[in-house]
Amino acid sequence: MKTKISLLVLTLLFSSCYSYRAVDLSMQLPVPGERYKIETLGSNAWEGKVVASNDSLITLQLPNTILPIPVSKILTIRHGRFSVGQTIALSVLGTGVFYCIATLIDKNTNYFPSGVY
Repeated sequence: MKTKISLLVLTLLFSSCYSYRAVDLSMQLPVPGERYKIETLGSNAWEGKVVASNDSLITLQLPNTILPIPVSKILTIRHGRFSVGQTIALSVLGTGVFYCIATLIDKNTNYFPSGVY
C-alpha cells in the first residue's frame, strides 16, 4: 500500500504542464514576469521568464543567469501558459499507469504460498 501512495504522490508532483503559443513580435512585446520559449538563428533555444523587453532586446532569466537576446536574432518566440486541462489529464493518466504497476509489483512480491509466512 505504501508503494501505491508513494507513486501517486510522485505523479502529482511531476505533472504540471505548460502550453506554448506563438507570439508576433511586430504586434506585441513579451510581458515581463511571464514564461517564454525563444529560439534564435544559431539553433539555440532557451526557456525562462522575461525580465525586461523593448523593441530591440529581450532579457530572459534562466536558472543560473540572465541572458540578453537581440530581437533581430529571434526566429520564434512562444508564450507559456499553465494548462489546467493538460495537468489534470496527465495526472489521471499517470496515476492510472502507476496504480497498475504498483498492483503488479504487489502481486508479484508474494513468494509464499497462502497461509505460510
